[in-house]
Amino acid sequence: MKMFKSILPVILLVLLTVGCSSQSNFKDESEVADEKKVIAEEEEIAQVQEIMEAEEPGAEVQESTEAEKPGAQVQESMEAEEPGAQVQESKEAEDTPAKGQEKGYKLTDEMAVDAVMNYCYINNPDLKEIVEEGVYSVYWSVVSSDEKEIVVLYRSYTAALVRYYIDRISGETYETQFVEGITPEEERSDESFNIWDYVP
Repeated sequence: MKMFKSILPVILLVLLTVGCSSQSNFKDESEVADEKKVIAEEEEIAQVQEIMEAEEPGAEVQESTEAEKPGAQVQESMEAEEPGAQVQESKEAEDTPAKGQEKGYKLTDEMAVDAVMNYCYINNPDLKEIVEEGVYSVYWSVVSSDEKEIVVLYRSYTAALVRYYIDRISGETYETQFVEGITPEEERSDESFNIWDYVP
């Protein structure tokens, strides 16, 4: 009995130590299990999201089906090789003088006057209203014309006489001005442009 009493504290101490350690181990194991469970759930959610994104109908599947459609490339090549497309482009090039100038297309006198008028209206937005009011004398006319050059005179509302010297084929144009009582003679200005850009 004495021996039991003397061993009892030791047994209790051992039991307490074992119980505490097993309890702490139990806690550690349960915490680890919880953490593993959370990690596993997060990984599962991530995998599901990846699968959903990959299988989304508007994503890569649509692109691949469009790319693999036999009609897609055929249609593109048909549009590129369609004879009507090139014919239409070439027809437009012939109809538009600006694009046909390299082929020897020549400006007519009437085209030159219309182009100079267009140039004047674009560079002076108020001019159209002034012309329509009819208060000032404003006009355009061809003053000389030969195989190479057309000269169009513009009588401005300021009474300035502006002449446009136009190369009939290239369209290169330069300007001279004469204002009676101000300039002694016709003087070339710094203004030069290509009249083909203004052919209506």
